[in-house]
Amino acid sequence: MTILTHSKKLSPNHMFSKVDVMSTTTLDQEIVQAESRYGLFRDRLKKLITTLKAHHEVMVKMNESQSMTTKALCEFVLNTPISNCIVGTDDSKPVQEDIENKGEIVTPTEKEENSSKSSEKTSDKNGATPESAVDQIKQEEMAASLHYINSFDSIIANGKKLDDLDDSFMGIFNASNDINQVYAEKFRENIIGYVVQWDKIVSTRIEGRLIEFRKMRSSYAHYVDKVAGLHEKADKQKAKSKQVPKTASPRLANKLERNVVKLSGAEEAHDDYGRSLLLYIDEVTTTYWKDFVPLLHMFMKFSMNGASDTSVVMRRLEKVDAILKKSEIGVTGRLEALKSSPPEVITSSTAGKETEAGLKQMEEKEAEESADKENDLESV
Repeated sequence: MTILTHSKKLSPNHMFSKVDVMSTTTLDQEIVQAESRYGLFRDRLKKLITTLKAHHEVMVKMNESQSMTTKALCEFVLNTPISNCIVGTDDSKPVQEDIENKGEIVTPTEKEENSSKSSEKTSDKNGATPESAVDQIKQEEMAASLHYINSFDSIIANGKKLDDLDDSFMGIFNASNDINQVYAEKFRENIIGYVVQWDKIVSTRIEGRLIEFRKMRSSYAHYVDKVAGLHEKADKQKAKSKQVPKTASPRLANKLERNVVKLSGAEEAHDDYGRSLLLYIDEVTTTYWKDFVPLLHMFMKFSMNGASDTSVVMRRLEKVDAILKKSEIGVTGRLEALKSSPPEVITSSTAGKETEAGLKQMEEKEAEESADKENDLESV
């Protein structure tokens, strides 16, 4: 809809003047251009959300794939001399349960329960918010705005060791999967959640204001047309008047005066609201990097702490690998022997080596050496 305006506001002294030729205002042109910039910005924001969601989906699928692969590898060595160091013992505790008992992980359900309890404290019996709780609600809203950027603290806080975890191949990979699941959920809830919230905030406010501005623009155009029509009637009455000076009827003069006042108010409201809207759109679309900084911060914390926590757990595979190196076959395998050696040679080449009991002893010894090594590192 094209907005028409006059070059100057009409006052009672000018109420019988012709309304000037109408033209689209500079403000309206700027709003149209800003709306176009906002559309491009919103498209980029949606594309970013789509990309982040795709990344999250890949993380989840990779974790599921790793879990399935770990299970397939472990199933292959059940009831073999190396099953203890690969699959673990029967009395191994669930990895996820161990971590949660340490208080290291807060599940989404627990977060919702805690949030619900907090909300209940700020409401009275009738569900209304007492005046005394207004400050507390404001503080909670501020805390909520900081929730995103403070959400990627290390799961294994301050280098705390997961001593109760099963140090088997399967136990270590299960621990890694559990950590990856937590970080994937953090990614979905906080990184994707932040961008979705960002998009919702700016789109709701800008699009809502655009609707309101169009209403004001329509109201303003209505009074422009109405005043112009009243001026035409006034001119015709003056042309037919025999009075000196020639005037229109008092009734028409009063009506014209009232509508000139309404036109002035509509124009002022239109211009003030339009300038405010233009300022907000410009702020959103030109200085958006300020809103992007928290996202970059979270992504870096997610990457650094996620890799660090996973590394803490995966380093424990060194113990398992050391045990395999000392097994009766070592880690070089015997494919070449299977390919060309006689069965007698293949069998004799592994005869008289370490038994399962021997492997268990080596496990314990290797665990002690590894623990000493960790203690030395911590002291440094």
